[in-house]
Amino acid sequence: RAELQHLGASTRWSAALPPPLRTCPCSRLVQEDGEFCACAEQQQQQRGDAAATRDAEWSALNGGDVCVSGHDSGPVFEEQPTGLVYPEGLTEGKVTLSCQARASPAATYRWRVNGTEVQVGMDPHYTLVAGNLVINGPQPDRHAGSYQCLAINRCGAIASRAANLKFGYLHDFPPDARSPQMAYEGVGTFLACQPPTHYPALSYRWFLNEFPNFIKPDDGSWFVTGNLYLAKAEPNDTGNYFCFTTINMEISTKSTFSKANQLTVLPDGVPVPKLRWRKVDGLLPAKAGKTAESSTLTLPDLSFDDEGLYECEALMKLKLQVVWAAWFTVVLDGVAQPEWLQVMSDSEVEISSELQWSCMAAGKPRPSIRWLRNGQPLSTQPTGLVYPEGLTEGKVTLSCQARASPAATYRWRVNGTEVQVGMDPHYTLVAGNLVINGPQPDRHAGSYQCLAINRCGAIASRAANLKFGYLHDFPPDARSPQMAYEGVGTFLACQPPTHYPALSYRWFLNEFPNFIKPDDGSWFVTGNLYLAKAEPNDTGNYFCFTTINMEISTKSTFSKANQLTVLPDANHRKSAPTIKVRFPAETYALSGRTTQLECFAYGNPVPKLRWRKVDGLLPAKAGKTAESSTLTLPDLSFDDEGLYECEASA
Repeated sequence: RAELQHLGASTRWSAALPPPLRTCPCSRLVQEDGEFCACAEQQQQQRGDAAATRDAEWSALNGGDVCVSGHDSGPVFEEQPTGLVYPEGLTEGKVTLSCQARASPAATYRWRVNGTEVQVGMDPHYTLVAGNLVINGPQPDRHAGSYQCLAINRCGAIASRAANLKFGYLHDFPPDARSPQMAYEGVGTFLACQPPTHYPALSYRWFLNEFPNFIKPDDGSWFVTGNLYLAKAEPNDTGNYFCFTTINMEISTKSTFSKANQLTVLPDGVPVPKLRWRKVDGLLPAKAGKTAESSTLTLPDLSFDDEGLYECEALMKLKLQVVWAAWFTVVLDGVAQPEWLQVMSDSEVEISSELQWSCMAAGKPRPSIRWLRNGQPLSTQPTGLVYPEGLTEGKVTLSCQARASPAATYRWRVNGTEVQVGMDPHYTLVAGNLVINGPQPDRHAGSYQCLAINRCGAIASRAANLKFGYLHDFPPDARSPQMAYEGVGTFLACQPPTHYPALSYRWFLNEFPNFIKPDDGSWFVTGNLYLAKAEPNDTGNYFCFTTINMEISTKSTFSKANQLTVLPDANHRKSAPTIKVRFPAETYALSGRTTQLECFAYGNPVPKLRWRKVDGLLPAKAGKTAESSTLTLPDLSFDDEGLYECEASA
């Protein structure tokens, strides 16, 4: 890395490649990222040209219209498509995938299937009705896939969640007769269903001898994965049993049943085992009721007291003697289903702005968190980044890798338009990754999306925003001197210049790099420097030092001097403690992590700070921080939740 100091020692720059020095015959010089001087006139013209170019591109996409700020609004979905299962072979029906968006002016609609645009009007099976896609006579080989709706107006475009159209089927049972079965009276047995191929999942029933003499599952008979189990065969159980299977789809159902399973029950005198449940490590919950002596133990309204090891005992008594017993174990994990601590909500944001969603849940064991986009898990997908504006000799790589067989091919979009790799020398495709050489704000800023495609389908990645970072200089004007009385609090304003992304702040006193360390006597909030108690040796020149951090470089600049003079207070004036800095009312933190709550106060004498927990005892792990400006709580647990209060006293 090269580090340069320039423009009157008021700015520091670190970058992978230092830009060249040059002179500008201009009426006024300004600083730009990557340029050590630039003409203000040229800068204004370039920005105007860039804005005009972007407006022209968007206008071309939307029929020449331009979004009117404060009057128009981009699309927001009110109804999105949902997946469905359509009966295979039903060629005269139709499928409707819904899509409606609120927008001003009204949105127009386009559809994709497996990442490829649906050619409405060119394929007679597809019709667009007020945003909804109607598929007439859908066929599995032509219309199965993942559908996505795009709602577009002159202010922007949004893509719906993916909706999968699948085709359901239930083949017939094989026509071959089934082998007869025999069972002894009083002994258990089972009959196998052996269902045919199908999609989606089946529901099962059995009938005896003739339809619809259905068997009701009870303690004497039950179905498991379609098989029929008889706990105790009786002579009147002799007969022909038929496995009846059904698939349920959105617009129809289909059923079929097997050939007869012939069962003959032979006489015998062996009794049926008696079942009994017990809890190995405690008392069986009374709420089990009569199910404690049945084949199915039912425990309603579970609590952590129900955790433990359960045994089912099968007893058979002859002449009041236990002749055999069998055990199996059921482990009920100590679990509590996840509950949201912080709930996500739909968000409407401007294109290229930042959006942050928090996802927090409680449960036992601790829930794991996964994020899905349009129902698809996030994998190796492109991530947004901030690139230094003016660094024209670097490059940006947006990653995209998908697992597929056969291997996927890749395409990219920027702001919804396909990237013309090969036609634009700035773009190169390397094994799925998009490389942008010498990125420029007016040409390459935007929302990028990768499509991975093979003959089985296509998936679209999440959007990755490429933005350009900048940090302008502080104004060159000298700042007004400030005075404070000894023993009284004061603050110095940073007033940072325009920038993107967010800044980090530090202050130094008199000369670089004599940085001030925040403690209970001084603190930075939104860049301002707060002094709890001004002392004579605090007199001096204070400089606000700001930095932006980007993926491949940083940039810093500092203010003109903030001159502070601390005057002696001959009257030793006193002032009541006042909380001067207010922090967020709510703080969210993850279990097992550390969080800090902050408080800052003025007064003469300097106020003493003390933290307390309003709805309980302050955790002992807070230690000495319980009497400092920053309360630190390590290794957070749910017991630490609550309302905390900072008290300032003289």
